[in-house]
Amino acid sequence: MDEVDLTGVFPSRREEIRRRVGLIRRYLEIARPSLDDDRRLADELGLSIQGSLRLVAAWRQHGRAAALPGARHAFRLPHRLNPSIDPVVETTIDEAIDSMGLQVRPADLVRAVADRCEEIGRPRPADQTIAARLMRRRHEEIPMAGDTPTSLVLDHTAVSLPVLDDAGRRRLPILTFAALMPSGFVVGHELTMQRPNPQVTASVLFQALEAEGGARVRLEMAADATPGWLHLLGVLATAGVERIGRSAAPVPSIGAARVVFGDAISEVRIRPRHTHRPASIGKTVREGRMQPFVLGDARSAMEDAIAVHNGLRTPAPFHVVEGGKLPLLLKSLTALAQMPPERPRHRRPTEFV
Repeated sequence: MDEVDLTGVFPSRREEIRRRVGLIRRYLEIARPSLDDDRRLADELGLSIQGSLRLVAAWRQHGRAAALPGARHAFRLPHRLNPSIDPVVETTIDEAIDSMGLQVRPADLVRAVADRCEEIGRPRPADQTIAARLMRRRHEEIPMAGDTPTSLVLDHTAVSLPVLDDAGRRRLPILTFAALMPSGFVVGHELTMQRPNPQVTASVLFQALEAEGGARVRLEMAADATPGWLHLLGVLATAGVERIGRSAAPVPSIGAARVVFGDAISEVRIRPRHTHRPASIGKTVREGRMQPFVLGDARSAMEDAIAVHNGLRTPAPFHVVEGGKLPLLLKSLTALAQMPPERPRHRRPTEFV
C-alpha cells in the first residue's frame, strides 16, 4: 500500500489520519459495499455511519489526507483584538508596532500604547490584548525579502509536541535553533529531550555555518558557566566570532524564540517558559488531548513546521568568520558536539556569561 502523504495534517492528528486513510482505502476496495460494510467501517473509525461516509466522500473527491475532516486541527493563535475595543485604540496599537518594529519587547510596547492612549484621552486596552496583537503579527507577517541579515540568533524553546519518556510520562522536547535576523529564516535546528547544552548548540551552529559568503553578521547567544559552555565560547573566540551574550533565566537563553516565531512555528506552539524552568523538563506535561509522539515522529513534525516557516521567507548568504578560519571552527564544533552532555547543576542566574 502506498505511503500516506500527511503534508498539511496537524502533527498531533497524523497517526489517527494515517489509520483512517488505511481503513478508507480498504473500504473502497469492496466492489459493492453493503450496510454491514458501512457499519464495520463506522465502528472501526469510531464514528457514525453518516460521519464515516463523509470521510469516504472527502477522500474520493480530494485524495489527500489533509482534506479529511479533522485532519487540520483548529490551531488557536492569540485572539484578534476584541471587537468591542475602540477602533482608534486598535489603530494606536498597530501604529505603535509599526513604529517600534516586530522585535519590540512586549513590555515596551505596552508602555508606548498606554502613553499614547493617555495623550488622546482613550481608555488603554489590557496588557494581554496588546501582547496578543504583537504575537499574532509576528506569526503572520513576513519581513521584507530583501532585508540584509544583521545577526544570527541561537536560542532554545520547548515545543508542544509531547513525547512519551521511558517511564510513560509526557514531556515537551526542546528545540535548539539558529535563525537569521531580521527575516527569521531558520538555518539550523535540532529537537532533543535534553536541557539546552553546549553539545546540541555546537551541532546547530555547525549546520548554520556550513555555508559562507554574504554579509558579516554577529552571533547572539547565551552560555552557562560550566566547562562545556566555556569551551564552546573559547572555540568561538579563537575563530574571531563576534558574539553578544546575555541571559536572565535559569537556562542559557536570550529570549529570541517569540521574536523569531511569535507564538508558533507554523501550527506548532512554542513554550519558552517550559524551557526556562528546569524542573518542568522532568515533570509530566499535559498538552490537552494531543496524542503523544515518539521522538522520531516529533522531529518529522518539527521539520515540516520549520519548512513551512522558511517557505515564507527568503534565505540570504552570511558569514560569522573569515573563510580561512571556517574549516577549523567547523572541526572544533564537530568534536564538541560528539562529547557527552554534562550533568546539570543548580546555580544562580548571576553565574551565566
